[in-house]
Amino acid sequence: MKLDQRIKKPTQALIFTLAAAVRLAPLFALSSAAADESHLVKRDGQYIATGGTYSAIVPPTGLLSELKVGKRTFVSVPLAINAGRQHNANERDHVCAAITQPETNVLVCSGETATIRYEFSPTGITCQITNRTAQAFRLFLTLNRSTEGIQTDSGSEGKCVSFARTPTTVSNLNEVKVYYSGQLLALKGFDAIYDSEKVRLDVPPGQMRIMTLRAAPATPEEAALFAESSVYPEPLTVMAPLDWQVFQRRTRTEGTVAIRGRFTGACDLMQYRTGNDWHELPLNPVTHAFAVQVTMPAGGWYRCEIRALRKGQVVAAQVIEHVGVGEVFVAGGQSNSTNFGSEKLQPMSGLVATFSGEIWRPANDPQPGVHDASRRGSFYPPLGDMLARHFGVPVAFAVTGHGATSVERWNPGGELFVWMQTRILQLGPQAFRAVLWHQGESDGATPQAEYYARLKTIIEQSNCQAGWSFPWIVAQLGVPATRKAKEQLYADGIAFPGPDTDLLRGENRGMGGKDVHFSRIGLVHHGEVWAEKIIPWLEKQLE
Repeated sequence: MKLDQRIKKPTQALIFTLAAAVRLAPLFALSSAAADESHLVKRDGQYIATGGTYSAIVPPTGLLSELKVGKRTFVSVPLAINAGRQHNANERDHVCAAITQPETNVLVCSGETATIRYEFSPTGITCQITNRTAQAFRLFLTLNRSTEGIQTDSGSEGKCVSFARTPTTVSNLNEVKVYYSGQLLALKGFDAIYDSEKVRLDVPPGQMRIMTLRAAPATPEEAALFAESSVYPEPLTVMAPLDWQVFQRRTRTEGTVAIRGRFTGACDLMQYRTGNDWHELPLNPVTHAFAVQVTMPAGGWYRCEIRALRKGQVVAAQVIEHVGVGEVFVAGGQSNSTNFGSEKLQPMSGLVATFSGEIWRPANDPQPGVHDASRRGSFYPPLGDMLARHFGVPVAFAVTGHGATSVERWNPGGELFVWMQTRILQLGPQAFRAVLWHQGESDGATPQAEYYARLKTIIEQSNCQAGWSFPWIVAQLGVPATRKAKEQLYADGIAFPGPDTDLLRGENRGMGGKDVHFSRIGLVHHGEVWAEKIIPWLEKQLE
């Protein structure tokens, strides 16, 4: 069996967002419940459940909002709910219209969207979720990022699988075990886990699913197993910023850089600097975690240093040499959005990076993170150079496409959509400028109305599941029906017009102009026509 280090955020319709560690004094004592019994009481408008080793809170929303095992918080803080419509980050909804307590240890939360039945036992919680709508929804339970290890049993693998601290997704789960300071939470009934953090349950329309959460102190064998594969093998672990990472600027002149990590050694002071002066980095004494947001001028590359001191002496330090505040784009579509160009290119400015979903690095071709594993050239190096030269800031791309795919292949819930959406969730809210979409060559037989409806749904569901609104810039190409569908998307304000890449013919295409893919000069011209659309559009955004 292998252990996860940290599995790297919400999707569709119904979301549990139970975020990173909240340090609150316990609302009740665990000793109020003996090991062989559970209690459920209503206090200040919310229901509080206690078992032999756990405590939980169900607020008036009907969604579990806190779960502790021992004194450790495994899930916590307010819930964001998106009931199948465009999500507004400031919106707070209720999943239920009423909460009843038909039995001493049972809560039933009922509403138009769903019915959730909680049964509290001495060792955990059984949740029965019924979808009362005509659309499938997903329920997400977000784990405290301070947990120390996650063990997954994947049905597809038939064994426990291991993850690095990266944005990895694992499906077909049998069980997930979460370890935190000697306590263990076992989760069953879920469909997938993202980034060692979000556990997902899919509920089809009109159907019911069951999930269980079992709490107990870890056995000596389990504690030893997690200790053997420590999540944090070094005393100082920096999770952000990463080398070559670009943070999306908020205005023309500045942006926010996250400095986040963990130090498990002995120290009396943590510090960071991104310039000449050192600043204190608060360290949580319980979780050993640190996290600050630093406002910095747009530009880069900056050098970020983090160090731990004890009695005035440096006991641990890390240096991140390339940190940028600039422009970030997600890219999707088919082969001309991935690595099918005739020659590999590389940026000349030194200011262009790429994000694979695991690491950031210079954007030399082939671009990482594509779904089709293509290995040739792309237009991102020249496009990034042009944007970096014009705006004077670093530029980054997260490329997710797959060659020879029709728009139908990108339907929400399908493998390609999930692949792209995972990158969007990894980056997070307000962490990129726009999606660049280059697709349509494979839709020669798709009617205009169908293409319009499918791409409109993809765009709207991508925004909905991400929990915030971001622009899509859609390249113009394809047969007349596809082109007219895109014109309608532009006219309806659903997408912004990208370049007309059908105009790139002759020497711009490989095989003497006969290939659908671009030649070396074609890749450069492809980058140029994208820049001609993005630059004036972005200048308006920055006004």
